[in-house]
Amino acid sequence: RDPAALAVPAAVAGGFTVQVADESPIHGQVGCDRFATLVVRGVNAAAQSPAWMARRLTEAGMRPINLAVDVTNYVMLELGQPIHAYDLAKVAEPIVVRRAQAGEQLTTLDDVERKLHPEDLLITDSPDGAGSRVLGLAGVMGGASSEVSDTTTDVLIEAAHFDAVTVARTARRHKLPSEAAKRFERGVDPALPEVAVQRVAELLV
Repeated sequence: RDPAALAVPAAVAGGFTVQVADESPIHGQVGCDRFATLVVRGVNAAAQSPAWMARRLTEAGMRPINLAVDVTNYVMLELGQPIHAYDLAKVAEPIVVRRAQAGEQLTTLDDVERKLHPEDLLITDSPDGAGSRVLGLAGVMGGASSEVSDTTTDVLIEAAHFDAVTVARTARRHKLPSEAAKRFERGVDPALPEVAVQRVAELLV
């Protein structure tokens, strides 16, 4: 059966706020035209994934890490839609999708501090004003500050649709050929984000 054939509930009022503020689109193509989030509370992030999931991830060439990361990787392989999970306690509303500013830096999940380029599309949050803190390189790799850890209890699931040219340029600029970037630069179905976050939530539950 088609794993994307899910009933997706309508957006709810009071959900996690997201703003797209791409003021420098490449070739006039806005870097993000869809961004879906869903909160799952009461997750035991330190739990091991079910044996069947760990086995299938391993057979697909991915190393099982923890429940939240494994579920997002599994759904990415299943649907072709990259997904990111944040520790909800470490993220401040609203999330703002914007281009990098001069002098900004980000420590990515591979523990490398990267100097950002004005063409880089970023996922940011707002502890000190809208878009004040960089969380990740959109469509390429998340940052270390908001990653899910063994102490995480509430998870913010994100799935978005990013411009292929923007992602490809960022991945090459930073020499980051991530699993997410490989998919986005080749084109991902723009109808998938809402389905993907729902599928991740159902598996976590």
